[in-house]
Amino acid sequence: MKNTRKYLLLGISAAVLLTGCGNSSNSKSDSSAKDNSNTAATDSTEEAVFTEADGAGDSTLSNAAAPGEEESTDESEDAPLAPITPSDYLVKNASDYVTLGSYDGLEIIQYTYEVTDDMVQDRIEEELANVGEEESVTTPSAEGDTVYVTLKSSIQGSSEAPDEEETYFTIGDEEFGPDFDAALTGLSAGDTKQFSITFDDTVWNEDWIGQTVDFDIKVSDVTTMKVPAYDDAYLAEYTDYSTKEDYEKSIREALEMENEEMSYSDAIESLFNAAIDATTFNGYPDELYNEEREQMLSFYRMFAGDEELSDAEILEAFGVSEEDISSEILASVNQKLFISAYCQENDINVTEEEYVAFLTENASYYGASSASQFEELYTRDSLVWDLYDSKVADELYSAAHITEAAYEEEALFEEDLEAETIEEEASEEDTAAETES
Repeated sequence: MKNTRKYLLLGISAAVLLTGCGNSSNSKSDSSAKDNSNTAATDSTEEAVFTEADGAGDSTLSNAAAPGEEESTDESEDAPLAPITPSDYLVKNASDYVTLGSYDGLEIIQYTYEVTDDMVQDRIEEELANVGEEESVTTPSAEGDTVYVTLKSSIQGSSEAPDEEETYFTIGDEEFGPDFDAALTGLSAGDTKQFSITFDDTVWNEDWIGQTVDFDIKVSDVTTMKVPAYDDAYLAEYTDYSTKEDYEKSIREALEMENEEMSYSDAIESLFNAAIDATTFNGYPDELYNEEREQMLSFYRMFAGDEELSDAEILEAFGVSEEDISSEILASVNQKLFISAYCQENDINVTEEEYVAFLTENASYYGASSASQFEELYTRDSLVWDLYDSKVADELYSAAHITEAAYEEEALFEEDLEAETIEEEASEEDTAAETES
C-alpha cells in the first residue's frame, strides 16, 4: 500500500466547508439557507500528542495544550498565545527508528491542469446558486426541486420497526438511485406515498444491498432554488465587477490559481511517497502508534456523531477492516518519524515567531476570528506539524527532478490500475512466501 501524505490545511479546508464557512471571493454577500434544511454538526477533534514538552512557559497555555498537558477550557477569542517551542513536537530520538536515505534528485511527474471555458461557466453557475434563495412552491415536485419529508423505511419481511426520520432529497441527486427520485417526482406538500424499491449493489446503505425496501413518506414542503439571472444587475449587486468580461476573467484567474495549488499539492504528495519509499523504518514508539490510532478513530467518531462507539463498532459502521486502519495508522506514524528524523538531521526548525506569524496571517482565512481561536479550533499539535511538513516539502521540491505533464484522467487511471496490480501481485508473492516458510 502506498504511503499517504496527510495535509493539515486541506483537512482544515474540508472542515471549513463542512461547517459552512467557505465562500467565494468574487461575491459581495452571502445567502442564508432555508431554516429547516438539514445541517451536520461537527465537533473539532484534537490531534493526539505523544511527546512531552520540556520548554519553559507552556504551563501557561490558555487555548490549546502543549505536549503532555491538558487543554484549557478558556474560550476567549482574544486570549494571547502562550509561549511555544515548536521543536518539542517532533518525535524524540526519531533516528532510533529511521534510517534516512538519499533524497536529492527524487524523480516525479507534476501534473498541470487546464482551465476551460466550460469550467468558467460552471463556476459562474455555482456563484449564482450561492446567492440564490430557496422558496416553497405550490406546483408538483420536479427535477431540481428539494422535497422535505418524514421518511419511514423498512426492509421487506423484517420484523424490526421501521426507521423514521425528518429529511430531504433533491430530485436529480439520486441519493437512493433513479427509482427513488422518480417516486418523489410529482408530489406536493401534504402528500403521502408508499412504494418499494429493490436495490442492487450500488446503493450506499449496505443493509439494503439486494433487498426490497418499503418506504412510507409524507411531504412537508417542496422548494426550488431561485437564482438571479446572469446580467448586469447580478454583477452590480453581488460582485466587484461592472462587466461580464472582467468578472469572467477573475473567475478564470481564480481557477488557474486553484489548479496551480492542486498541481503543487499533488507533486508534494508524490515527493513524500518517494522520500518515504527511500527511507528504512526500524519499528516505532508504541505510544506514538497508539496516539495516532486514537486520533484516527476519533475522526471517524466525529463523523458518526457518536463519541461512545467502540473501536469495533466504528470500523464496522464505516466498513473499514482492522488491516486497513492499521495500514493507515502506520503510514501516519512513518510520516511523523520521517519528518522528525529529516528535520533533526538537516537542522530544519520552526521558530516561535514563524508559528505566531502563521496563525496571525491565516486565522481569518480558515474561519477564526483571532490567532488564539485558530489555535483552539485546530490545536497546536496539528498546526506545528503542518509547518514542519511544509518546510520538508519545500526542501524535497527544490532538490527534485520534476517532469511536467498535462493531466489526462484516462492515462492517470491506467497508471493507478497498473500500480495496484503490481501491489497485489507483490502482496500475493509475500503471502505465498510466508506460507512456504
